[in-house]
Amino acid sequence: MGNQTPVQSGQTRVWTIEGGSHPTRIPVYQGQMRVGETTLGFSDTTPVYGPDPNQYGKFVQIDSIQGAPERPTTSLKGYYPQDVSEMLRLANKGCRVDVQVHIGRCRHPQDFDAGWDKIRVYPDGRISSWADENAGALTRDDQNPVNETLELSAREVYELSQLLFFEKATTQAVREILDIEVIDTKSCGDCGEAASDGADRVFALMKANASSGGALPSVLCSTDGGTFIQINIDALANSDLVEGLAGMGSYLVVISSSQNGYLYAKIADILTNTETWAQVTTGFVSSKTPKAITAPDSRHIFICGKGGYIYSLTNLASGVTVQDAGIATVQDLAAIHAYDDEHVVAVGAGGAVVYTTNGDDWALATAPTLVDLISVSMFSETTWFVGTSSGKMYLTDDQGVTWTEVSLPVTLTALYDIKFVDEVEGYLTGTIAGPKGVILRTVNGGNSWYVLPEAEGAPEIPANDRINALAVGTGIHNIVYGAGLADDASAGFVVKAA
Repeated sequence: MGNQTPVQSGQTRVWTIEGGSHPTRIPVYQGQMRVGETTLGFSDTTPVYGPDPNQYGKFVQIDSIQGAPERPTTSLKGYYPQDVSEMLRLANKGCRVDVQVHIGRCRHPQDFDAGWDKIRVYPDGRISSWADENAGALTRDDQNPVNETLELSAREVYELSQLLFFEKATTQAVREILDIEVIDTKSCGDCGEAASDGADRVFALMKANASSGGALPSVLCSTDGGTFIQINIDALANSDLVEGLAGMGSYLVVISSSQNGYLYAKIADILTNTETWAQVTTGFVSSKTPKAITAPDSRHIFICGKGGYIYSLTNLASGVTVQDAGIATVQDLAAIHAYDDEHVVAVGAGGAVVYTTNGDDWALATAPTLVDLISVSMFSETTWFVGTSSGKMYLTDDQGVTWTEVSLPVTLTALYDIKFVDEVEGYLTGTIAGPKGVILRTVNGGNSWYVLPEAEGAPEIPANDRINALAVGTGIHNIVYGAGLADDASAGFVVKAA
């Protein structure tokens, strides 16, 4: 059951992020504010009636329709100051303001990254009213502190918790894991599928073993986020190289550089070990082999590869279409991320950054560095993070025109992956000297980062040599998966933080 000790009102502190969580916006500690009562409303369920089959003039309930959730409401309260009122300024400005309530006991309340036991988040806060009280006095008995109140609503309200690490798939992960993805949605179990919190179905890609008596490339998969099974990709040989995977509708797609193509199979069949893998090479250009894959939705996939080639995929049976034949750059591309089906960024050797704003035409952005780029994440259409093979991270807020180096609390030797759950919570992974794979977390949209799990006071991450990839569920908080190489430089490594 965890710690069920009640939170005391004095154990909360308010932070605001004017304009909303963003890599360039600094959270502000509001030491003289407190949060008021929060209401999270859900619309009434509407019954659906039909004729009673057993009696004329009577009706029975045959279904129900759940109403849309309402925006949660809360308030910020404080003393009206002698100086200009911050609350009144925010109210008159009329812009978005994200609110975080940090809750803790034995930590420093002004330490945004490590001074909490849990956080309550109110994203997309919109102010509806400002009011004061006790603003005047007619007698000595009327004298009281003047108070002020902001009423606001938010898109949602949720909690961020401290995380613990658990190593998974210790029996199945016998070789290095190259990629990992959560391909899942929240489900109550009403549609014949198992109930899920939205981050239970996990797929990891394990490399082959080309030695004598070697093993095929494999997919490790789980339906509960904890128990994994191994599925061989039997359409490949034990000498074939696989690079990455992604979900496309009801199918899992794996790219192979040695086959210069991709393989796909039904996810439902993979989970029951009854799958049939189809292999497609149509559309791929010789020597311009695929290296990374991203799927913004269930109908589109983008693939980047050698020589600056970009491929798009909308029909699994038909193969890919060349979108850019090394025109924007001739550098080998190593990572790609799509914000949606029109906004995509790919990065690669020599600091190359290419992007599209219409899902078709590609352009070259300014290079943040001449060092090879091996990871990329689109925070928004114009705001991107990239990571280098030497462990640096760079940020652009203007679609790659200018870049700034992001300060990290640890010296990385390589930065392999960057993933965001939403505009508040995100993760990155890299190696430090040792070697050792580490995971960093942000709870303010990438404005600051801290190393897990030490900053949250938990035991260290299980021993490993490298974490190649991260996986999160979209909008599913407090869960992240990592996959890579175990600390014996041979076996695979899968870890879950939750």
